[in-house]
Amino acid sequence: MSAEEYGYWQAEYMRHPWGDYVQELGAGLVCSTIANANRGKDSRAFKISDFMPLSFRNESEVEVDRDPGEVFNELNKQNG
Repeated sequence: MSAEEYGYWQAEYMRHPWGDYVQELGAGLVCSTIANANRGKDSRAFKISDFMPLSFRNESEVEVDRDPGEVFNELNKQNG
């Protein structure tokens, strides 16, 4: 794999992450929805992160609205 292709895949992951984090996020969403639907009136609302024991990243860390080419160009400038 060339450095250019690696950079492209890195940019694509930043745009649309895959793997364990995404699976854990989906499971956390389902669990928090069920828990919130069944919680008492005076108890606090559950967050998705309450059901993600392995890791939790800020939503701001995942940049979903960016073009992978744009991210790739920024990475090239930083590592340039």
